[in-house]
Amino acid sequence: MPLSIHPAPCAQSLRRRHLLQAVSAATLLTLPATRALAATFPSSLPGGARVAEGHVLQYLLAWGDPVSDGPAWRPDAGNPPGEQAVQAGMRHAGLAFLAARAEDGDPALAGLLCINHADADDRRLHGDGGDAWSHARTVKAQNAHGLSVVALTRAGAEGWAVLRPSAHGRRITARTPVRLSGPAAGAPELRTRDDRRGHVVFGTLANRTMATTPWATCLSGEGDFSPYFNGPPSLSAEQRGDGIRPGGAGRRWHEYDSRFDVATEPNEANRFGWVLEVDPRQPARPPVKRTALGRFRHGGLCVRQAGDGRVVVYLCDDSAGGALYKFVSHAAYRPDAPASAGDPLDAGVLYAAHLSTGGQGEWRALVHGQSGLDAAAGFTDQASVLIRARRAAERVGATPFEHPRALAALTQEGEMLCLHGTTGRALHWRENGDAAALRFEWREQSVCDPACVPLGEIVAAPGGGLWLLQQPQDDASGGRLLFSQQPGGTPRLLLEAPPGFVVGGVAPTGDGRALFINLRQTGTVDDFTPPWPGSQFAQATGGRQRSATVVLVRSDGRLLGE
Repeated sequence: MPLSIHPAPCAQSLRRRHLLQAVSAATLLTLPATRALAATFPSSLPGGARVAEGHVLQYLLAWGDPVSDGPAWRPDAGNPPGEQAVQAGMRHAGLAFLAARAEDGDPALAGLLCINHADADDRRLHGDGGDAWSHARTVKAQNAHGLSVVALTRAGAEGWAVLRPSAHGRRITARTPVRLSGPAAGAPELRTRDDRRGHVVFGTLANRTMATTPWATCLSGEGDFSPYFNGPPSLSAEQRGDGIRPGGAGRRWHEYDSRFDVATEPNEANRFGWVLEVDPRQPARPPVKRTALGRFRHGGLCVRQAGDGRVVVYLCDDSAGGALYKFVSHAAYRPDAPASAGDPLDAGVLYAAHLSTGGQGEWRALVHGQSGLDAAAGFTDQASVLIRARRAAERVGATPFEHPRALAALTQEGEMLCLHGTTGRALHWRENGDAAALRFEWREQSVCDPACVPLGEIVAAPGGGLWLLQQPQDDASGGRLLFSQQPGGTPRLLLEAPPGFVVGGVAPTGDGRALFINLRQTGTVDDFTPPWPGSQFAQATGGRQRSATVVLVRSDGRLLGE
């Protein structure tokens, strides 16, 4: 009988008997009280971000700031759609940092930052404040989604700033042409009236999680795309599985962009829910959706390499009952001969994890013609397996989890964590061999005791330890960033976001001396309070609450977490 981590009522007793036996008793943690934090903003301006004593917070980039030398953000949010297309998007989420290299040829360039924009807040996005929808509003909203790529330079010994102008500064929006590659490219289910070959998608949506590859590109996982689509009165099983709803979920894009009306364009939704690859060093190169990695609501990404050089990508489906996945490339990637691998993310095998009650697990291949993935079950070829990856995982007996939302590779050789739910519970596993092995040992582990919950995400620190992203306790508080030397260890509170903001993602520099942090506005704070970040940083203008990227460093130059 398959073991279920998903909290269905029938699984509760099974989980108590078998899973919780593997959880070590955790010592109750005592977090530093908010009053022990040193505020980096004047006390007369409440509602700013707080950092622990000995740390400094620096402003980098907020929604509406130009990614290169484009127009500045207007405090009344009156920038037209074309200007938003070259300005940072809204709702900053996952991010990734790439250090500059000698071959970049620019002594001012210190690094590149890829920033996800998970969503857009229509109430704050438009300058006129009215409710009437229009084509211009649709385009501006689409241009506030996607990703930002910004070039960074050093500002003093410990400071960072956006390098402007820079040829690397780039926006990828919900309107940017994106290439489809891999086994599902060209499949009938991905063809539309505008793309009869099924090879080019306009845009990317719901970008939340981020990872980097050994060849220094960024992978961005598309999350829940369903709210953008207006569903018909009668839905197919596939549409219901994707979360498509009749009448949509409040988005009105379909009124001026027919591809988001499912009745008009039934295949458009199939073109979202993928992993997007972006090369920050090649701004003229189109981003690519790598279909070999599967289509679902991506909640976590982590990239490793097997001993023979094959590329291994761990992924998880941030859905109720979502599965844990692993992709293993056919070709090996070697830095001394990168061309030998071609595009390693285009050819390989996608697996889903199955857990047995004895602490053993196996990766089950999602390959057409195997394990019941055939035409009789609705899978006509490998493309349909990847497009319906969640259904395929269920078919092969993958273990369902409670919203698997984040992945982290620990410094211990081969050890991995998958955070599922918000209670601090994580699956801890290690392959029986290297990363390409198909069997593993697992146990359930607590990465954070009840003092740290609700927990939104975990991120591995380069020198060991975990960054813990705690969600707000209520609408009057902000999310928190904590650091723990080890899973389940005593955490240190380093940052508290402004009220109504969460820590959307973090990305450390390789030397561990700086941490780039996305603070994402959630919509629970109104614009009558001092608008952040303008209320805290002289470089930012006010007017409205704005999601932003900031940098955390220690005032003494030491490593973060020490």
